[in-house]
Amino acid sequence: MHTDQASLILASMLRTPRGFKSHNLEKGVRLRILDADRLLDTYRWACNNYDYALALAKLNAAYRALDAEPPSAAVESIAERRHPALIATDQIDRTAEMRAWQALLAEDGQ
Repeated sequence: MHTDQASLILASMLRTPRGFKSHNLEKGVRLRILDADRLLDTYRWACNNYDYALALAKLNAAYRALDAEPPSAAVESIAERRHPALIATDQIDRTAEMRAWQALLAEDGQ
């Protein structure tokens, strides 16, 4: 998965925090999404507790859970909302997000 696509997926997941549930997905992609979702829960906890180093580490791990290379970002990018996933969270592009989700789901079929 490309980093920019993963940023859009993570933004989508951050914007609407809810437990991801789907029994229609292949096991591989379902586990990747559930792992990323779990990591984002810890990311949110870390942000709420001003532990931006932990938050960045968990966000980077969420990228890796989606088989994407995390973007190069400093800890300050979390607090200042300059991280690519946070920019994508604030600047919604539903069409790009839909394409990113489609790419993720297509990877599972390979």
